[in-house]
Amino acid sequence: MEPVLLWLTLAAVVIAQLGAHLDAAYHVRAGFALESFWTWPHAVLYGGKAATAVVAAIALRSGTRATAGYGLVLAGVGLFLIGGGIDVVWHRWVGIEVGLEALLSPAHLGLVVASAVSGAGLLRVALAHRAAAPPGWRADAPVVAGLAVLFRITTWSLFYSAPAAADYAAGGARVGSWPAFAGMAWDTPAAAVAGVTGFVLHAVLLAGFLVGPIRACGLPRGAVAAIIGWDAGLTAAVSGYWLAALAAVAPAVAGEALAARIRQSGGRDGRAGYRALAGLVPAVGAATSLVLLAPELRWSPALTAGTPVLAGLYGLATSLLMLPPGRVGDNGGDR
Repeated sequence: MEPVLLWLTLAAVVIAQLGAHLDAAYHVRAGFALESFWTWPHAVLYGGKAATAVVAAIALRSGTRATAGYGLVLAGVGLFLIGGGIDVVWHRWVGIEVGLEALLSPAHLGLVVASAVSGAGLLRVALAHRAAAPPGWRADAPVVAGLAVLFRITTWSLFYSAPAAADYAAGGARVGSWPAFAGMAWDTPAAAVAGVTGFVLHAVLLAGFLVGPIRACGLPRGAVAAIIGWDAGLTAAVSGYWLAALAAVAPAVAGEALAARIRQSGGRDGRAGYRALAGLVPAVGAATSLVLLAPELRWSPALTAGTPVLAGLYGLATSLLMLPPGRVGDNGGDR
């Protein structure tokens, strides 16, 4: 019964996340004027949330060993519903937000936090299940999916700086015609700053997830590819920038290769491997994105060559903060 409840919870959380992205894609393409709350994207989003609550409630009543995790899942749904009510009041008070404001309004950020609480609960349930289950992909897959869902929640509010959402280096050639990007001054120094900063910020967050949660949870095969692919795929689906999803293939392959070496040579204490993972994967991702944009590229050679290097350096710096060098002779020292 417990594995069934876990998979049902995972499915419900994923459906809700897909609904949120359907809604975002609608606004990117059609603008931010909402004629009615009763739309298909909202039906998928809130239907997923309702299903999540039902399954979590059943799990809590059944006395599953992952009570704390399901409690977080249910609390996250409750907070989301409360946040939805606050959002209605907020819109009546200040109106409907447009563009970047829609991502940064306190009411919408509250919905993101609520989703993160449910996502954290899902991951906790998946870890409890894996600890009691026989080793194998059936035990690992929910953990990998939970990490991918959490990473996408983390990057949700950074849409306008995401490398998979806005092609600043190409002057908006891929996404500039959408209403969500109306009025964007693409060929300005500020746009270049936004593009470079987006690559660096994404590198820091990605490195944090590759080194932190994956290291603490173990490193099952497919975790790196799932985190990168789920984030890039959903972001590209919203923005229509499908070239960015293709650009995620190279860092995913490189990350899986580096993760395999970590498992073989150092496991959880293989700090040198995690440093390589945190530094090289963002650098490969940024370089691939810019290479694929070559026919439309408007950045100077310095920006084009320096951005992947900077992304890699910030990824490496993140790994140093999360895994400080050990003293000589310590069991957990550098390898």
